Amino acid sequence: MFENDTLKQFTDKTAAPDAVPGGGSVSALAGALAAALSAMVAGLTLSKEAFAAVAPQMETLRRDAADLQSKLLAAVDRDSESYQAVLAAFRLPKGTQNEIQSRKAAVREAFKGACRVPLQVAEMAGQVADLAVQAARDGNRDLITDACVSALLARAAGLGALMNVRVNLAAIKDDDLVVQMDQKIKQIKQDILEKEREILE
Repeated sequence: MFENDTLKQFTDKTAAPDAVPGGGSVSALAGALAAALSAMVAGLTLSKEAFAAVAPQMETLRRDAADLQSKLLAAVDRDSESYQAVLAAFRLPKGTQNEIQSRKAAVREAFKGACRVPLQVAEMAGQVADLAVQAARDGNRDLITDACVSALLARAAGLGALMNVRVNLAAIKDDDLVVQMDQKIKQIKQDILEKEREILE
């Protein structure tokens, strides 16, 4: 499991000539780091009496950020597993007509899974971006750059994950699902870019 790797082990595995971990897993990790930074800002804001007025908001922010951090870190492995499922489906036998049909169905289902995981990562990254904006606005001003880095990492995580959704979606011959997911992709992207503009301002 990548979750138990050291930073060096994970970056070495990413650099290796192997398909996993790839952009999807790295996007999830960026999201987990973004959430961790927002949690840090909230925690250090709570440690200052000067920010007592926003303590309830910061408690909620820290709790929500910690939850997203955990889920996004788990998604590092889940994304790689979903891609490996696609590779496994392509390796299925195709010698008979029944095998060909079974393989097609397995490939289609595997690609659906490979869309679902990064879509969830993108949705969570959007939530992290919201927390980062709140941390920058209401948190300890000495930590505003940490909140901004959180937002920028959340942007990278979200947009990177959405790219993976799009490329996997192209392999699915299901018009209804494609339309449904395409609408979600557009909305998540718009929300994330709005949060980026807000944090940069």
